[in-house]
Amino acid sequence: MSKKLLAWAIILSASACIAWIAGLIIFIHTTPIKAESLTRNTSTDAVIVLTGGTKRISTALDILYNNKAQKLFISGVGKGVDVATLLILSGRLPDNIATYIKHIELGYNATNTQENALEIAQWIKTRDINSAYIVTANYHIHRTLLEIRHLLPDLNIIPYPVFVEQVPVERWWQHPGTFLLLASEYNKYMVRRANMIFSTDTQYYL
Repeated sequence: MSKKLLAWAIILSASACIAWIAGLIIFIHTTPIKAESLTRNTSTDAVIVLTGGTKRISTALDILYNNKAQKLFISGVGKGVDVATLLILSGRLPDNIATYIKHIELGYNATNTQENALEIAQWIKTRDINSAYIVTANYHIHRTLLEIRHLLPDLNIIPYPVFVEQVPVERWWQHPGTFLLLASEYNKYMVRRANMIFSTDTQYYL
């Protein structure tokens, strides 16, 4: 390789690294760092929660119990798990359980974020749902919204990120595990975003 080509290769590599670091920093600093509360006044047609992390289901149930949503859809539930079992495991078992069970539906087909979005889109398109809270972990909210908005551009979404104590985003530089998790989420986000821009056929399951 000539010195000129080597110099260009170094410049391009350095530019790519700088762009990646800058994008990651923006990604991290736009990630919510405080737990949400039920002080919102907005009521929606549904609250939708993606399984896979602590406090997600219990948070979504609180939204339903506080009459901020008419229906609850839980995406990515394990095979054989029913609504009653989930309520017991969540620790949010109401006295009038029969009142709420009929408003809760489960999705069993999703095993990753993209499949969650597909499952959610299928559920919404067969019901009269125009607005929804979307509940997932704070570090996962960017990619979740990207996937759902790609399939449901007309849905009025209210993000409801759940704060995860084990992932201190506000002090990410002090915790290597948190940094690696956020970097992984950022990489997956960028891959999916690029795929959506440049391809309409190929699907990546991350």
